[in-house]
Amino acid sequence: MRRRRGFTLIELMVVISIISLLSSIVLATVKTTQMKARDTRRKQDLHQIRIALNLYYNDKGYLPHTSNDYLGGDSNCGTWDYSSETGAGSGQTCTATAGTKFLEFLKKEGYMSQVPLDPINNGTGDVFYTDLGGTGYAYAYHCYKPTHDEHPNTLSLGTKLESTTVGYWIANKSPGYICKMP
Repeated sequence: MRRRRGFTLIELMVVISIISLLSSIVLATVKTTQMKARDTRRKQDLHQIRIALNLYYNDKGYLPHTSNDYLGGDSNCGTWDYSSETGAGSGQTCTATAGTKFLEFLKKEGYMSQVPLDPINNGTGDVFYTDLGGTGYAYAYHCYKPTHDEHPNTLSLGTKLESTTVGYWIANKSPGYICKMP
């Protein structure tokens, strides 16, 4: 009787198929786990930002309203404020790399040593409204001025999560905060 020395082509193909199936399952699980980890970090970051905003509000008696809300524009770039902002909007004069101006008043005043940014932080436009051209992920802050028609003295702090199509808002209080230019 002749002794077999190796595997047949069919046996090798079966083993390769099983390995590729298992690796695709592992890769899908890893991707889902990474997505959930980023969402958890986003929630934790927003919680820390909210604490810092509340400390700022308790000390100062107001929160800065955002540059988009100033009459005639303002050079207060970065403060609706997205963590992925890279430069000046209409009527603004500053330029910055992504995130360097996001809620910078919290860092300048010592309420946070570093303001956290979204783990992906690639947002363009209004990330919450893809039908209006917004894409990607970023943290968003807005404090509407007292004379705003729809939302006077309203704080909005949120992000878009990867695991859901709904925005995650940790603070959306209307009315309740005093929002004004510092």
